[in-house]
Amino acid sequence: MNHPVLLSEKNIASAISLIDKVFPYKEDRELARINFIETLEHKNYGQNYWFATDENGKAVGMTGLYLDQKNKDYNETIWLGWFGVHPDYRRKGIGSSLLDFTINEAKKRGFETMKIYTSTDENEGAAHKLYENHGFEKIEHSKNTEIIYYSKHFVGR
Repeated sequence: MNHPVLLSEKNIASAISLIDKVFPYKEDRELARINFIETLEHKNYGQNYWFATDENGKAVGMTGLYLDQKNKDYNETIWLGWFGVHPDYRRKGIGSSLLDFTINEAKKRGFETMKIYTSTDENEGAAHKLYENHGFEKIEHSKNTEIIYYSKHFVGR
């Protein structure tokens, strides 16, 4: 995998195309598109997205960081956002490399904790395993909303 590239006007079309391949739910795809556009318009402080690309520059994986200013711990906690790998490129280490990159980026920014929320969908099993293999712990599982929350505390940032 090449070093992840930051979302830009130049690669947003490729990024939006990737959204359609990674996220199965229309509502998620629409929200991701909005988040990407708002990021480029600098509407969301602390929000960034990066993409892994293939040899032709096509986006094949994505990762991001964002702050949730509604939570009381937003100065210490950053969230993983819109993380995923194109189905044709899975099981090649791209997701693991992107997650390592994102964790290091959060540490460089001085955050104490990174959190993730994800679906309980059975197709997310590999992602759950990836998070757990990178030291994230399941902190909440809401069956009513079909959401799982994970957290990782950075020791000795």
